Amino acid sequence: MAVGASARDYLEIGVARGFTLQNVRVNARVGVDPSPRFNVARLPHAVTFHAVTSDAYFASLAPSVTFDLAFVDGLHTFEQTWTDLVNVFAHMPVGAVLIDDTVPTDEVAALRDQDECLDRRRAVGSTDRRWMGDVWKVVVCLERYVPELEFRTIIGSGNEQTLVWRRQPGTPVSTVTPQELASVASLGYTEVMGAGVPAAFRPTTEAEAIRECLSVVTRRP
Repeated sequence: MAVGASARDYLEIGVARGFTLQNVRVNARVGVDPSPRFNVARLPHAVTFHAVTSDAYFASLAPSVTFDLAFVDGLHTFEQTWTDLVNVFAHMPVGAVLIDDTVPTDEVAALRDQDECLDRRRAVGSTDRRWMGDVWKVVVCLERYVPELEFRTIIGSGNEQTLVWRRQPGTPVSTVTPQELASVASLGYTEVMGAGVPAAFRPTTEAEAIRECLSVVTRRP
């Protein structure tokens, strides 16, 4: 995304085959994935890779380390993606986070378990292998409980994602209680997404999302 054009320090959670990490236009890049599916030794100069879980990575990270752009595409579960997002913002006083897979293509793609998703596809003769998990619940949680964070869900690109940033750079982010997280985790796909992308997801184009984000993150606290 063009929002990365002025970024200096980039973090990617969930690297998989490494295409984004290798091609994003930021000099200092850090990738985290316990099971990379590419030759880590062939990464470009100035790219650091950690073959550990995101929880282990953040636990080892000094508080002074900060990023100004991050891509979260790790485990496709609400709980882990939420944990990753909270941990990223603890190291991002100013910047933006792009969350992948926030709009499932259908109810089967929104299943938490990838194997179950693919089994159901095969059972009806479908060759569709798309799977997003229940990452969409992260957007619900942001809208309900974290007023300090602004976001826009990018639609119409064929790969729907949500861009998140602070409304005021440098401000603390609210803690979401276990009870609040449980209330979001219990939501069903059809009650939130059954009629399409809800207005609460703040859907927009990529260009507009980037414009709104940059109007804030280019300011300093």
